[in-house]
Amino acid sequence: MTVPSVVRPLPGPGLVARSGDLLLVCSEGTDATRAEVEQLLNLIPEVAAAGGDGTVLVRRVAALLAADLDGLFPDCAVCGPAPDGRLAVLVYGAATARVVGRDGEVRLSAVDVVASVNRLVPGPITAIRLELPGAGQPSRFARLEGGVVSAAGFVAGEETSGGTVSAVPAQPGPATEAARFEPSAPAIPPPSASPETVTPAPIVTPAPPAEEPAPASPRGAGHERAAGHRGPGRPGAGTRGGGTGARVLGARPVGGRRPGLGRFRAHRSRAGWVGAGRV
Repeated sequence: MTVPSVVRPLPGPGLVARSGDLLLVCSEGTDATRAEVEQLLNLIPEVAAAGGDGTVLVRRVAALLAADLDGLFPDCAVCGPAPDGRLAVLVYGAATARVVGRDGEVRLSAVDVVASVNRLVPGPITAIRLELPGAGQPSRFARLEGGVVSAAGFVAGEETSGGTVSAVPAQPGPATEAARFEPSAPAIPPPSASPETVTPAPIVTPAPPAEEPAPASPRGAGHERAAGHRGPGRPGAGTRGGGTGARVLGARPVGGRRPGLGRFRAHRSRAGWVGAGRV
């Protein structure tokens, strides 16, 4: 059986009817709507006697509400098992429904709807709660086996200590392809404990160019030894001395004769370099 067998009425204004697994909750209405209330209550034993299930009950009630152009039918809710194991549920007006099935808790309300609201809740069904506004908490000793009682609703199946239906968590399904292949965030390498020390290359300073020796001045030359020659352009003998040597070009002997070999002091005159005598 899809509907839990133990059904506990909720105290409050209203009516609850049961026949087997078919259940109905509706408000008492007024004297002007007494006929409509009677039609709803009579549907429960009528459908059950014909061997109908919850889907037949929901369609019959939905047809009555759809034909009610004057809005005479009271707030109501019905439920019953479907042949495929689901639970057929309908709510109208201010009535509400909470059903715990295979996918967890399902809530239905038609407060903001012009017509009725219905749904097939996948089984197995573990808890059902149909109620009207102002419903109280069920008594642990109250049970409804069948017939019609004065109550603002009923609860069947598992309950919490406060009387509300306990929700059964939905079973986790297989991971979707998008979640399975979701790219992971790129790993960020941890910072190094100490930065690497870079030793700069030594700066090489180029050596200054070597200074060239200044040419020796003929005046500062030391004792020299030389042999002159007559006429320009003719080569003469080089001089040799103890200091920096200097070549004497175009030297003209004094007195018209070549001096003997020896050391002499040279000085410059208009005619060129001339020996000043022996040293």
